[in-house]
Amino acid sequence: MVNKYLAAGIVGVVLFVLLIGIAFVFVPNDKTADQEPVIIIEKNFLYYDGVNITWHGVAAFKLKTRDLVVYIDPYLLASDAERADIVIATHDHYDHLSVPDIRIIADINTILYTPKPAQVDQFGTALEEVESLKVKEISYTKPWDTLEESDITIEFIPAYNDNHPRDANWTGVIVDFGNVRIYHAGDTAQIPEIKQIDCDIALLPILGTGLMSDEEGAEVVESLQVLSDLQYAIPMHYTYPVTIGNMTIGNLIEVEDFQERANCTVIILEPIF
Repeated sequence: MVNKYLAAGIVGVVLFVLLIGIAFVFVPNDKTADQEPVIIIEKNFLYYDGVNITWHGVAAFKLKTRDLVVYIDPYLLASDAERADIVIATHDHYDHLSVPDIRIIADINTILYTPKPAQVDQFGTALEEVESLKVKEISYTKPWDTLEESDITIEFIPAYNDNHPRDANWTGVIVDFGNVRIYHAGDTAQIPEIKQIDCDIALLPILGTGLMSDEEGAEVVESLQVLSDLQYAIPMHYTYPVTIGNMTIGNLIEVEDFQERANCTVIILEPIF
């Protein structure tokens, strides 16, 4: 009889210990907010505190969490690219608001955010083409709009340069996941409004003509640091080197110069096509 009680006691202790262990695994710890974010940097992605960031060439990025897939300026995507919950276009140029690429990733549950196509030049996508998309919703945006969708906040920022008129109301965008704010600058030069941005990660068009030179990009980083605890900058909108036969197209000279000049960690991602 004593052995039975002893055995029952041992089993009870073991079960108690197991339950305590399970609680530590599955119950949120109040101290998690004080822990450093998990960060992984590889050649073709940056993982920052639950958000995986991949560059798909030009200005195209995919921001993916466990529950959400957001594309910004999708262009020249693979035919089997992952489906999007949200698509954001910064302006109506064909390499930013690409209807063929949106068709690859969008379905009747996808929301599209874009400035209303105005076709101010020969590179614009037609309004009729955009409205032919079979998506859940098309929401036309303008600078300083703030919208909430699927537990994220999306803020639209002015974007303009010598070839992108300010009165076109084209945008950059901040996607706020709660734990990380990612700023996609769109096609912008170094503009005063950048000093009003708070972000952790900046995706910047380091191209030179009309956009940002390496030196201007470094100055933009300084402008962002007025309000931001900026962790990383990722260059975009340049031609990553591709070798075809005996010929290499593209170079990294300007972005490498930007990497040296910028007062933050610059990650040069290899694009995914």
